[in-house]
Amino acid sequence: MKHILKQLNQKPIAYYPVYREITGSTTAGILLSQLMYWFSKKDKIFKTDKEIQEETLLSEKELRNAKKLIKKLDFITVSREGLPAKTFYEIDWEKMYSSLAQWSKLEKPKGQNTTSQKDKTLHDQRAKHSIYTENTTENTTESITPSSIISFYRTNISSKNQDIQEPSSFNQINLRKDEFEKIMLGLKNYAKYISSTGKKPEALFFFVRNSIYLDYQEEQVAVKGKNEAIVPVDLVGKRFIVDGEDIEFKEDGYLKIEKDWKVTNAADVEKLVNLVRGA
Repeated sequence: MKHILKQLNQKPIAYYPVYREITGSTTAGILLSQLMYWFSKKDKIFKTDKEIQEETLLSEKELRNAKKLIKKLDFITVSREGLPAKTFYEIDWEKMYSSLAQWSKLEKPKGQNTTSQKDKTLHDQRAKHSIYTENTTENTTESITPSSIISFYRTNISSKNQDIQEPSSFNQINLRKDEFEKIMLGLKNYAKYISSTGKKPEALFFFVRNSIYLDYQEEQVAVKGKNEAIVPVDLVGKRFIVDGEDIEFKEDGYLKIEKDWKVTNAADVEKLVNLVRGA
């Protein structure tokens, strides 16, 4: 019984349906998903057919047909190099984003199908349903896209590739289309927090995947030291009655008006901020 359970509990592969849309084939979508996983680590990789079959469980025929479709993608190069010859796969990220931008602009007028001349055989009108699509309408947030979210992180939090993990982060963001505003707001508040505290930033991939952005929908108390708190800007100067005491928030803590006593202990300030916000 244990042997059976171990066999069933094999390491899964990440399959993104969008890659099926891009390639026009489920098996090619599986192959592209696995390749993208490896591309997130290195732009050019060497993989034998046997290794890919072991990782994806595609049959020899399925893999052969999937590779034919992968070769038609303009952002991936499949080549045979060396003696004995080995199969290499290489991605061009700029071409990939350029292609995705083209796919996102595909439209389907009433009464007819519209296809991209360049990628006609790959995805026809299905591509307009790709989760990479970043076009907005009057009912969505006009300026927030996965690319703008990544750009904000790169500019305001960290420009290190290992922190951005762009391909993986792009996918994670796209899985949360209804959360773009929350992700961006979370990043803005997180950027302030990181800037004030000097703490090491969380990688964007994990920040999104683990929904950490939900913890930063309000600007946080920046803790620079035990007695060095920085109060969120939106609370500075505001007064509240807490447990019968009249308190006013200052930039570095809060003042108990009647006692003329200011509290700057970071932990206490944070507790009061959470209290008045109903956290």
